[in-house]
Amino acid sequence: MSIPITDNHAHLNPLRGLGYKAIEQFRSSGGRNIVLVNLLTKSYGRPARSIEDFKFMYQYHISVVDTINARYNIRAYAVIGPHPAELTEMLKRGISLNSAMKLMIKAIDLAIDIILSDRRKCIALGEVGRPHYKVPSVVWKVSNDILSYALERAAETNLPVQIHMETPNEENLHELSEIIDKAGIKRNKVIIHHAPPIVRLINSFGFIPSVVARENYIKAAIREGGYFLLETDYLDDPRRPGAVLSLRTIPKNVRRLLRLGILNEVSLEEIFVRLPEKVYCVPFR
Repeated sequence: MSIPITDNHAHLNPLRGLGYKAIEQFRSSGGRNIVLVNLLTKSYGRPARSIEDFKFMYQYHISVVDTINARYNIRAYAVIGPHPAELTEMLKRGISLNSAMKLMIKAIDLAIDIILSDRRKCIALGEVGRPHYKVPSVVWKVSNDILSYALERAAETNLPVQIHMETPNEENLHELSEIIDKAGIKRNKVIIHHAPPIVRLINSFGFIPSVVARENYIKAAIREGGYFLLETDYLDDPRRPGAVLSLRTIPKNVRRLLRLGILNEVSLEEIFVRLPEKVYCVPFR
């Protein structure tokens, strides 16, 4: 197969997980491009208390991407930003809501500065958004305020954004679209991470779904038509081995669906090359 297989959203943690062994699994399975997103600060042993903890996380994450590009015959890109769960994690540690919000804002600004310093390597802000679990109404409001700020900064700098949110549906996508339009960011710069295969609905709002690459999800996404990316959301967390998909998943499922005639090279070119190049403005070929 001549099409370079791309995983649009995965995590890697050489400090606590499989690390580069997982990258070797991806490469040996036929993977070619991987978009790596930082985890939470606590995943790297530095639970957020100051901007220095976010700085350490971003710099370490980028160093992992550098190592992959230097040692493995694949291409890795970095996506950086404060995960929305950082807010609730800080509250659990006794940090006030106001202080936690201010630190999240600083973390967004720092991420933007780093991305702009090397757009060939750091290609988007993310994953930013709001919790996918129930939180008090005041925390929900602050989470939306932080998301609005992230989108405003992305609009100012013309950066794409990977969004973390609750399971998307017509109601919350409409709400999200209002936040996005108020922030001034183009809707085609917004990627809905960990999306179910409701491609037509998400496309109808002008957003790009990054569909979880389970075989049945890929089949459903193809039936829906429209445009989408594929991701594993690999966590690289040995404590949660079955929580999401392995890095072997996309190459394995793509080969099977090619054999079945459900996918073809034209559709794969769109999913793995043309759409990511259009969104991120970097090469995927």
